[in-house]
Amino acid sequence: MKRFALLLPFLIVVLCGPMSRRAVAQARNEKVEQEIIKVEDERLQAFKNNDAATLNRIFDDDFTYTNTKGEIHTKAELIGDVTSGKLTYNTLVHSDVHVRVYGDTAILTGRSASVYMENGQEGGRTPRRYMNIFIRKNGQWRLVARQETPVLGK
Repeated sequence: MKRFALLLPFLIVVLCGPMSRRAVAQARNEKVEQEIIKVEDERLQAFKNNDAATLNRIFDDDFTYTNTKGEIHTKAELIGDVTSGKLTYNTLVHSDVHVRVYGDTAILTGRSASVYMENGQEGGRTPRRYMNIFIRKNGQWRLVARQETPVLGK
């Protein structure tokens, strides 16, 4: 009996250790998911408010955006379009948002039904699926890439 009493704490650590590590990792991922969603919400508000300073903070210097036509835009081009008024948003509606975390990288996917004006022409009436790739750089989550694909049919 004495031997079992000495063995019990060891068994608890061995058997419960992996579960507690898993729980810690899951809690960490959930915290990061909330951080990413917060940054994404800030990005959407910045577009609504033509807030170049916030977009500059969120977009990494290497940021690239691939639109539904396959055109690639840089951070400078996109922020320039916003500040000049060339690109404005009438509505920004995102749904079906999911975040997956891989260490210092996070991938946010979702569906957009946003409507915008670009060069005086309305765009965005076709629903789109999108993917944003974030990296943690100097303690901050930065958006490095965004790609949109039209949702045809449904």
